[in-house]
Parts: sequence; structure tokens; C-alpha cells
Amino acid sequence: MIDIIHVPTYAERHRDGSWDLFIHCPHCGAIHRHGGGAGRLPSLGHRVGHCVGRDRAGGYILIAAPPDMPKPTMRPRAERRTQLHAGLAR
Repeated sequence: MIDIIHVPTYAERHRDGSWDLFIHCPHCGAIHRHGGGAGRLPSLGHRVGHCVGRDRAGGYILIAAPPDMPKPTMRPRAERRTQLHAGLAR
């Protein structure tokens, strides 16, 4: 039996109408950003984790977060890249 993981998702809309979806990954604990389409509402549903170099990467279902959920804060890109390269070196 496969466990289906539902993850509360923070959605942020851009000026061009596209959506970014932010989550705390249930597999690795990092914050991931997924595209959410450009519709009137963000496109939630199944996604595959962006966990790189990890044995536990897998999928999950994005669901709407409570209205008071704060936006997860991502580290600066350069810091994430450094961590990524360090993780691949193992």
C-alpha cells in the first residue's frame, strides 16, 4: 500500500498571471517551488519532489493551505547551489 502525502501549499501570483507554489517538502524538509499554471486559480495536485541526490525523493499531492499560512522562505539561490553541489559530492 502506498501512503498518499497531502502537503499544504502557499500560492503566490505573479503580474503575468502565473502562479508559484511553495511547500515544505515532506521527504527532505527543504522548501520547494513548483509551477502552478496561469489559470484563475493555482493548479494544485500531484507533484514530484525536487529533492536532488536524496534516496527518499518522491511525490505528493499539493492542497490549498489555510489562509493564515505564512509563505515559506527559500534560501538565496547561490546558497542553495552550494548545498546542492555539496550533496552531490557525497
